[in-house]
Amino acid sequence: MKRLYLILAILIFAFSALLFAETIAYQGFEEDAADTWNYTANTVGSGYWGLMDAEFGGAVAHSGQQFWASWLMGANEGLITFANQELPLGYVYSISFQYYSRLLNPATDYFRYSLSYDNGLSWSQWSELLPDTQAWTEVLIEIPGYERQVMLKVSTKHSSTGKYAHWDSFALIRQEIPPQAPVIYNLQIAQRSDGSGLVDIYYDLLDVNDDLSTISFLVSDDAGATYAIAPDPINLSGDIGAGLDSGTDKHIIWNVGAETISFEGDQYQFRLIAEDNSYPPVATPVFTPIAGTYALPQTVTISCATTNATIHYSIDGSEPTESSPVYSAPLTVGSTTTLKAKAYKELWSASETATALYTIMMPENFVLVEGGTFNNGTSNVTVSSFYMDKYELTQAEYQAVMGTNPSNFGGNPNHPVERVSWFNAIEYCNRRSLQEGLTPCYSYSSYGTNPDNWPSGWNTNRDNHINVSCSWVANGYRLPTEMEWMFAAKGGNQSQGYTYSGSNTIGNVAWYYSNSGSTTHTVGTKAPNELGLYDLSGNVREWTWDIYGSYPSGTQTNPTGANSGSDRVGRGGGWSSNANYCTVSHRHNFNATYCYSLMGFRCVRVSF
Repeated sequence: MKRLYLILAILIFAFSALLFAETIAYQGFEEDAADTWNYTANTVGSGYWGLMDAEFGGAVAHSGQQFWASWLMGANEGLITFANQELPLGYVYSISFQYYSRLLNPATDYFRYSLSYDNGLSWSQWSELLPDTQAWTEVLIEIPGYERQVMLKVSTKHSSTGKYAHWDSFALIRQEIPPQAPVIYNLQIAQRSDGSGLVDIYYDLLDVNDDLSTISFLVSDDAGATYAIAPDPINLSGDIGAGLDSGTDKHIIWNVGAETISFEGDQYQFRLIAEDNSYPPVATPVFTPIAGTYALPQTVTISCATTNATIHYSIDGSEPTESSPVYSAPLTVGSTTTLKAKAYKELWSASETATALYTIMMPENFVLVEGGTFNNGTSNVTVSSFYMDKYELTQAEYQAVMGTNPSNFGGNPNHPVERVSWFNAIEYCNRRSLQEGLTPCYSYSSYGTNPDNWPSGWNTNRDNHINVSCSWVANGYRLPTEMEWMFAAKGGNQSQGYTYSGSNTIGNVAWYYSNSGSTTHTVGTKAPNELGLYDLSGNVREWTWDIYGSYPSGTQTNPTGANSGSDRVGRGGGWSSNANYCTVSHRHNFNATYCYSLMGFRCVRVSF
């Protein structure tokens, strides 16, 4: 009979650095809402087993004074058994708790814990705790990586009121681990004694990341110096090769008798090797620009260093999956947003999730009007995104910058400012921009952007309006163009096609001739339109940037009005306007020095 003497050798792979820790079950005894780990406790006869509303020994494990106590035990046993917890793959687990002991006698008393890994069918030997800590002491129990469930019980017995045995702050903790090599354990080998020449190899396999594994088999004839002998694959059957999942009682049958090499009478070592069957993880996606706080919306690109990886992303802070949107073009982030991205590639492990918080410092009370295309009644017009104030500029806001309040209805700080000319509105925008450290949009002739440097009388002659120019890329405050105003008043991309801004019923959205009582009203007291903008059809009329002229025909993109003319455009109705002057399509024209108690304005800012 051929005999085969085999010395076993396996590859053991240690866990690498842990990434983060998470408490998945917790039970303290301060009646904390965070307690989640259910337990049962036995009845202790004449002893006391329950909540004790007191501190002891001057020590407190955590907040509060109520502790699960085992005292005055009368030589009875107190026992707590915690509910079974499942342990999914992909993590390493540990249990921690705090205990406090005083004057226990090891000869007659005990204070201990035990674990079960089979839902309480069997338990480990009791582990004894220190009998006289007189201070809260932490226990940390590491759970073997191949266990998939755990139970815990703690027990004490003592007989004197001067003795303490208390527990608190039980926690089951898991720690995510990076991709690890699979592990073979409980390896056994046996040659059959029936003369068949077959060898049975039994083993258990664990891949903590729950990846498939490849099992290979090599033999050494030089005491393990090299493993140069590979059995013929046709002589190996069972749990060998690629695509094996984790589990116990794996079985390989090796037909040694069919090998061309004679193994009789010699000693051999063999090595069973477990390798990860998947590719390395996909590289973590990268956001450009990086997360941070920005004064303007950002165009964000997402890249991945792994070639041909597919990036999925979310914009609501949720975890991306392969069902999430696929990244294909840069994303515009116009408000504070948490972006997350995860990359996938066939046969590869998914990447780590990349997270980036972009805080966009949108001006207070401003709304992002996302760009779009609409018809102004003559032609199709496309406007880019911009920010617009929800409200008409108030008397208080105007006075804070300009130092005066020209309003006919003065003394009402939250009413819209009126009796302001187009020149006044231009000056206000630049002065506010300078105060807030922004780049002013308007320049007067060759005198720059600071109104303090503009010549005397610049704003008293109506014809001087043509000396004002606008930088459309400056990040300061400005008046909307006529088409920006109209697009926003119609509800932008959310437009429902209303006659007035936000409704077909004017009284719902506007203060006008029939309901104003011949005065202005606090801004924002009527209903907003589809974009959350108020008073665009009433309260006061509003200046826009444009020189008044006929709408040009043909498709336009970001038009800024006529090239020449004597007046500027006003839009919207006011407190003394008839309903037909309050529609989103109605236009007004006034010279740049025009001041009247019906005339105000609101500001916009660039969004790129």
